[in-house]
Amino acid sequence: MMKANAHSSDKNALISCAEQLLHAGKGYDAVLAYLREGGYGKLDSMKFLCRAGKLSLIRAKEIVHDSVVWSDAFERDEELHDSLLRSVAELGLR
Repeated sequence: MMKANAHSSDKNALISCAEQLLHAGKGYDAVLAYLREGGYGKLDSMKFLCRAGKLSLIRAKEIVHDSVVWSDAFERDEELHDSLLRSVAELGLR
């Protein structure tokens, strides 16, 4: 697999290589690892999967959130989500 340069200003090349990995059947984790190495965050990775993988936003979120690549952020993100839900409930916005 090609190595991504996290400081690369050529994001089009990064996306092109990620699309090639996806279409070559390398699997979502390989594509997500490549994007993360290239400096893409979870949201940008979700957007990429929606566009290139022709996935719904919900499915893309599930894939990224549950991936091995982003497992180090799982607990932090779950706590943020839970905190947001509690705040919405406390404000009576739900």
